[in-house]
Amino acid sequence: CQFLATGHYARIEERDGLFHLMRAVDRTKDQSYFLHRLSQKQLAHIAFPLSDWTKDKVKQWSTDHNLPIVPRGESQDLCFVEAGKYAEFVERRAPDVKKKGVILDDQGNKLADHDGVHRFTVGQRGGTGVAVGERVYVSQINAETNEVVLSPRAGLMQTECWVHGAHWISGSFPTLEKVVIQPRYGHPGALATIEKIRDTAFRVQFDEPQFALTPGQAAVVCSNDEILGGGWLTSEKIATAGAVK
Repeated sequence: CQFLATGHYARIEERDGLFHLMRAVDRTKDQSYFLHRLSQKQLAHIAFPLSDWTKDKVKQWSTDHNLPIVPRGESQDLCFVEAGKYAEFVERRAPDVKKKGVILDDQGNKLADHDGVHRFTVGQRGGTGVAVGERVYVSQINAETNEVVLSPRAGLMQTECWVHGAHWISGSFPTLEKVVIQPRYGHPGALATIEKIRDTAFRVQFDEPQFALTPGQAAVVCSNDEILGGGWLTSEKIATAGAVK
């Protein structure tokens, strides 16, 4: 076949001899964040029929054409896991992850025990089983030592981060003075500058501090409505551009 059509809410524009991945018209359902790894070759053979449609329009069209619609509320959760049972899902498929460990404060003091680091995510506030008289959040997760660290919100604010495994939809590193970085799905995006370390790695300097930048999450680089590419947030500082050929 010449094209693969998917139900993603995203747009493709062809101009200047390149294919450009754009945000969907329906910003509440936009899924372009998840598509930042696509290449020019792939975009040339993909179609997004819902690019200019809203979710309400899709529902109305389905009703008008007598297509069945499942009556359920909107969800941002994993569609293949029952709500609130993510840890159990992981344990069934990887029993070895269920290892007891300790929860520490940011000074290294033990606060409590836990049943496995897979039950936590950076930025999490509830569900830790710890009360210390102030709001604290998961700031670090060490799978090797099985330690989880809690910190006040200020301890999770960062103006700088590093990204590896970068991919650029155009095929080349962007040269814009300012970009917008979306460090997780649902984040509105934040103004930043990016410093090229190599084609597949870069440093991000945000204009304003950002909360809970989580290693392993995608950091997607945008300009206005266009998705330029992105990579994976890392907890390790990458050597500066001057030290890398």
